Order: sequence, then structure tokens, then C-alpha cells
Amino acid sequence: MVLALLTVSVSSCLKSGREGDSHEAAAFGDVALQRFEQIGGDFTLVDQYGKPFTLSAQKGKAVLLFFGYLTCPDVCPTTLLELAQIRKELGKDADQVIFAFVTVDPHRDKPEKLKDYLINFDPAFLGLYGEPDEIAKVSELYKVAYKRREQPSALGYTIDHSSGTYLIDKAGDLRYIFAFGSKHPFVIKGIEKVLALP
Repeated sequence: MVLALLTVSVSSCLKSGREGDSHEAAAFGDVALQRFEQIGGDFTLVDQYGKPFTLSAQKGKAVLLFFGYLTCPDVCPTTLLELAQIRKELGKDADQVIFAFVTVDPHRDKPEKLKDYLINFDPAFLGLYGEPDEIAKVSELYKVAYKRREQPSALGYTIDHSSGTYLIDKAGDLRYIFAFGSKHPFVIKGIEKVLALP
């Protein structure tokens, strides 16, 4: 399945290229929602305010989930800017969607740093943190690949990681994986389809 393969597509966060989405290219403006038997699931992490975030407790709202890290120079801030614009374009429907950023760099991205960073994009964005083993478990659930890469720089290391955005329906089930660079109307169509589900 093409969408499943997207989950292991890894970006160094140093590239500006757009992966694109094969379904988007084939039929722009339409999103065929999927059911993933081996990707996704419930989890609990802590948000930037120190409050527990459990996916199953968000039932009744859609969730857009993105994995990244705060010192990512390219893919992560680009995606967050795009998601902030998408949230604006959703209008009143935005209140029915949770936008959540899961750090894959828990050694550096503590909750307070997540709060200070994400407020620059949208105050409504949630930043989710956990201990390294907790992040590893959530990443495994969603087949997110990430790997620390040592660099001779002030940062010390970067992290190669998957760059897809996960659309989860109101029942907590994964329904679509958007590739990096997916067009706003395409993402919004997917969100609207999920919100229309019973």
C-alpha cells in the first residue's frame, strides 16, 4: 500500500523537496479515507502544559498528528506553518480538530520548550512529550522512523525522521497519512470527510 510506505519515508530535515502524494496527484481534491490495521493506536503522552494527553480521551474530535523536533531546520517548521494555515482555512471547523506535534527529541524538547516554540505557529497547537521509551512506543505504533545523526555543529546532532502527517478520526482510528507538501485543499478535504463520519 502506497500510504503505508509513506510512514517509513525518512527526511533528514535538511531538504526542501516536496514528497507529494500519489493519491493527490491522481485525483486532486479528493481523499479516499483508509483503514489501517497495523498502524495507529491509543497512547498517552504529556502536553506542553504538563497535562496528560490520551488519544482515546479525544473522541469526538479529529486529530492531525505530526512527528518532529524543535531544532529541525526545514521540514518541521515548514509543516507547522502549513498546518497553522490549514487551521485558519478550516474556519469554525477548526474547533473540532486537534493539531498535535510529537517530539522525537525528548532529550532536548522539554514541555516548556515545546510551549515557547509552538506558540509562534498557533497557540492552539499541542506539543506532546514523553520519556525516550514512551516516544519510541508511540513511534512504533505509527511506524514513524527516526534516527539520531551526529553533526560537527553547535547543535551536536540532527534527527532523520518520517515527515508524514497522520489524520485520525473522531473514534481514534487512523484514516489517512498525508505526505510532506500536500496541498491545503487536499488536506482540508480529508479533514472534512473525517468530521462528516458518524
